[in-house]
Amino acid sequence: MRLLEAIEPNVRKSMKGLDNFAADGSQAFDNLKSVVMTLGKGGKGQEWAEKISKQLMEGKQYLKLHYKLHVSLDSEVPDHCGRFGLSSEENSFCSKCTHTHHLSCNDCEALTTTLKLIEDAADSITYTNQEQQDDTKYIIVQGIKTIIEWKKHIVRSVNQDRARGKVLDTLQPNEALIERDWAMKFLPLQYRESQSNWFAKRGLSWHVSVITFQEKEGKNSLTVLHIFDTATQDAVTSNAILKDLLHHVNSTNNNVDTLYLRSDNAGCYHSSYGILSVTALNDNPYNIKVNRMDFSDPQGGKSICDRKAAHVKACIRRYVNEGNNVITAIEFNLEAIEIGIGKVFSSKSLNEIPSLVKKCESTVIWRIIAQSSLNTSIPVPVTRNEELEEEDNICSNKYGQLCNHLDRGKHTFPKNNLNIKERTQITHASLMESKSSAEKVLHSGTTHALQAESTLKKGWALKNKREVKRFSKEQIEYMTEKFQFGESTGYKCDPDDVAKEMRHVKNSKGIRKFQLEHFLSPSQIASFFSRLSLKKTSIKYCL
Repeated sequence: MRLLEAIEPNVRKSMKGLDNFAADGSQAFDNLKSVVMTLGKGGKGQEWAEKISKQLMEGKQYLKLHYKLHVSLDSEVPDHCGRFGLSSEENSFCSKCTHTHHLSCNDCEALTTTLKLIEDAADSITYTNQEQQDDTKYIIVQGIKTIIEWKKHIVRSVNQDRARGKVLDTLQPNEALIERDWAMKFLPLQYRESQSNWFAKRGLSWHVSVITFQEKEGKNSLTVLHIFDTATQDAVTSNAILKDLLHHVNSTNNNVDTLYLRSDNAGCYHSSYGILSVTALNDNPYNIKVNRMDFSDPQGGKSICDRKAAHVKACIRRYVNEGNNVITAIEFNLEAIEIGIGKVFSSKSLNEIPSLVKKCESTVIWRIIAQSSLNTSIPVPVTRNEELEEEDNICSNKYGQLCNHLDRGKHTFPKNNLNIKERTQITHASLMESKSSAEKVLHSGTTHALQAESTLKKGWALKNKREVKRFSKEQIEYMTEKFQFGESTGYKCDPDDVAKEMRHVKNSKGIRKFQLEHFLSPSQIASFFSRLSLKKTSIKYCL
């Protein structure tokens, strides 16, 4: 305990890889927490502020960790029922529930109540000036709106992931599932790289496709990469790649005649050209027809393609560390993808790490063979593990089993029947053993259903139609000034900082330039900056 008190571990946060809904929702909870402390100082009291802050933290962890486990199609809780939340008022996109929604969730109701308490408290305290009142109410309104959108996004993502699981569960030997995604552009790598070559790199566009087949021994997958020196990531290129994938499907398994497609919500896939062109692709010499197309919810497109892309990039980094360069698509297509065959060695050389020898049943050797061709594709078949049997069979789990489960397995979540005290003791023990100071787990216990009335309406989880409003002349001038400042000085203005400054900026007379109804969110400012940058680039191109 003395050591922990003297050297307190640091809590590190990373927002990389999160979708915008999760990142903005997490930030909204933090903003509301700061507002709660202001309300506490304004008359609600310190005890009230600490209580509400704790409830906000519980709600944040509930949405982040537990809420998606409660969402189902047949739940009697309206907050958890995907069929109820995603049914439109139109008959064509409506699904009737065969059950009633007469129950409520403790955690969902607690979050709703907490947000309502904050909203009511903002109207009951005395502010020092009108500026503080407008700033506080704006943060509360935007924060509650963002949190609700995060909750809706979780329901939609669970529903779209359920569609993928249904296809995998019913996949037949004559069918295949293709999941596709454009990976982040690959920056050229050199083993010996000067500082001048490190700057102003142009990335290589590469497309990742994973084809899943149903075979006698189980499901098998084939990863296909398409690498281009220069290519536009639009619907035309994506459909050309899809046409080439039909050839790989037929060459791998000529019994396949039905395809299921799944991709993220990018414009190159989810556009009129990208969808309508599929009917033309059905007219192919392999007699393969596309039966269904699925799309993930916007900002929820993390899939097997991202894991395969990470695997490929790790292999390329190893290849570069061996003294090679990967600059063009030709060099990308070399044995950088091939891991190779491991060498068998005596277990006596592992005496320095006996725990490895005792716990491992076998030495697993991975071999992935890459067939390369310039600007076409690289099929990477998933082969079975080549095992080197050991004398002592203790551990039966293999890394390959984990990969297969993540890619094509069906996830089950066991129910936790421990009470609050037992969960707290186990959590505390695990934290002490790991010597870490991860964020305190405040959510304890499973969801309990109580008799209550719900204010949710049918289709509450559907995306709202975006209301388009034109920026005022003052807003455009202010954002343009900030953009020009970044262009001239090189110090780009952060949209978050601009949004905060916008709520307090004053004119020469000491009067605020913008009132409450004219405040803009960071996403609106970022979109405006993006349009200005695109306009500037197009002008340079025309000249």
